[in-house]
Amino acid sequence: MQIDGSNHPLGQLGAMMMGGEQTNRVIKAANSYNGQNNIITIKAYMEFIDNQGGEKLVFLNDNFELNCIEVFRPSPPMVVDGNDMSLWWSYHPFTEHEQNQLSEIKNKGTISDSTLEGDSHPIRDIFINGNSHCL
Repeated sequence: MQIDGSNHPLGQLGAMMMGGEQTNRVIKAANSYNGQNNIITIKAYMEFIDNQGGEKLVFLNDNFELNCIEVFRPSPPMVVDGNDMSLWWSYHPFTEHEQNQLSEIKNKGTISDSTLEGDSHPIRDIFINGNSHCL
């Protein structure tokens, strides 16, 4: 979900600080995954990873060329004026490096030879089976 003036933890000012580049990154992600109204809905295999780099959810769906999605919180979390701004979305081709981090779903995705580049941007929340799951 896009962070905009209506749901940004820092309100309209926070949304304005993101600038046009951030908005374009969100639109690019929505276009890659057929998102509508700032929401992207994907049926995918999911695994939770807890490693040195922090916690992340990895989603695999071979129906898209950019078939690996990660939702993560940096460590330490980014907190601005007491508001947690730490939930990020990253999408890219599934690589052998990601496959080596997985145990439960490592064989559910195909290593991609795509030349497309993904991107990343902050998100406000992730819903799994209809339930909010801020990490």
